[in-house]
Amino acid sequence: MLTGELPVSIGNLTNLVLLKLQNNRLTGKVPSSFGNLKNLTELDLSRNAFSGELSTWIGDLTRLNSLEISYNCFQSVIPSGLINLKSLIGHLNVSHNKLTGKIPLHRFPYPASSFVGNPGLCDYPLPPCHATA
Repeated sequence: MLTGELPVSIGNLTNLVLLKLQNNRLTGKVPSSFGNLKNLTELDLSRNAFSGELSTWIGDLTRLNSLEISYNCFQSVIPSGLINLKSLIGHLNVSHNKLTGKIPLHRFPYPASSFVGNPGLCDYPLPPCHATA
């Protein structure tokens, strides 16, 4: 079982295609150097204790066709660059985090199960957002 934070140097693995780090005890923010992993097609960081924002670097992973980051502690809105990656046609799961705000319009029909467990998240395919006075 892996514990602790991911090193920034992970971004040096530029030929990496598949990265599965699920079911560990990894913590902290995902280093922005992940944006250097341009060949990554599958990323699974689920069931860890990652925190912080879903950064815009995710939108730089233009070959990514599967993203699984469920059961963490990410706290942010979902970047539109992430949900609208043209390559992200295989799988997307951001469920059971602390994500908030309106789910950006997206080109693929992701099921509600991809987003559940984020009490502050709303709009299609979850229930609509309610305006507050």
